[in-house]
Amino acid sequence: MRTRKIVSAMVALLTLIAGLCIMPMTAVTANAAWVQEGIAWMAPATGGTEVYRLANPRTGLHHYTTDANERDVLKNKRHWTYEGVAFHADTEGQPVYRVYNPRSQKHNYTMDSSERDILVQRHGWQYEGISWYVSDSATLPVYRALNQSNGEHLWTVDAKEYEALGKKPSKPNTPNNKPSTPSKPQTPTVQNGITPGAFCSPEGAKGIGKKNGVTYTCKYDDNGILRWRR
Repeated sequence: MRTRKIVSAMVALLTLIAGLCIMPMTAVTANAAWVQEGIAWMAPATGGTEVYRLANPRTGLHHYTTDANERDVLKNKRHWTYEGVAFHADTEGQPVYRVYNPRSQKHNYTMDSSERDILVQRHGWQYEGISWYVSDSATLPVYRALNQSNGEHLWTVDAKEYEALGKKPSKPNTPNNKPSTPSKPQTPTVQNGITPGAFCSPEGAKGIGKKNGVTYTCKYDDNGILRWRR
């Protein structure tokens, strides 16, 4: 009987140690290579609808929702970590669309209907409707960053958090500080020494590979992730 109790205690201790060792950090605190993508849209400085941010402690992925019931289900039943109110949103104006990748379990939020349609029609993402709205009167920038290690996007109004992921953010070059759309291709300079197949940003950027001087373009792969492709 005594031997059985000792064995049971040892099993319980080993189980506890294993659980502590496999718990990952969230994507924000992990040592990941982030790329700043600028200002996604503008949020109201006060008032509006609260947008909640949660993190999955198993995968490190983040989720954003205005639905308090969805927040509570993820927090209380699925053991997500509630990180507070990420920013506020409007109830009318330009829509922000929400899409979901069932393979990678990632969500994406975008004002760009073309980006939404490309992800849904070409890359197997599921359209989940309008998450919230952005009005012309909103003045608080919401920054977007890309985690190149897992392809996740992060949205934040915290300039210090955004700055910690890379260079200091700047205000958008648009009239009345209206939101710019980071997902639309710009006219970037050609980047030399890129790695074919690696994560990239923004869509449509050009790069020269390390071998043979081949030109690659920043395109979506079959999983809806931007990578350097021929």
